[in-house]
Amino acid sequence: FTTPVGYSLQRTGTGMSGSDFTWADPMPETRGAVNTDQEIEGSINVVFTEVITPGDCPDNFTVERSWTAEDACGNSTVATQRVVVSDNTPPLMVCVDLTLDLDMDGMAMLDPEELDGGSIDNCSDIALFASQTEFTCLDAGTQSITLTGTDACGNSASCTADVTVQDNI
Repeated sequence: FTTPVGYSLQRTGTGMSGSDFTWADPMPETRGAVNTDQEIEGSINVVFTEVITPGDCPDNFTVERSWTAEDACGNSTVATQRVVVSDNTPPLMVCVDLTLDLDMDGMAMLDPEELDGGSIDNCSDIALFASQTEFTCLDAGTQSITLTGTDACGNSASCTADVTVQDNI
């Protein structure tokens, strides 16, 4: 089965044993409850717990869920689920070319954001770094500058922009 996000595979039916129930198509999840369209004969108490453990960055974490079912005679069973979420996808970098004019002192400064043409990441903001941010008369002409973006989990990617340095003074 392929189960979409937010849905779960469920068994439907009425009874006390596994053979009394059949698998149904994916249904909206019913976290913390007995599955939809399931009727269990007798007195059964189901307790749901969920623990989220942070990982080594904001977009890495582990979710551990458990369901404990106990009948009136004290018989119990536990079902567990562990979901590990890891951000290992680098940002999608988009560069734009730029023209800089040197000032009266023969200097120009570049903010890395000026080279960003709409870079995105699937989970977090991106820290931008340019391979060169200060330019002098010696840099007049077209320079190939690398823009690198790093997300909150340390994934990085780069693109290249042409920076044209002009000495018009």
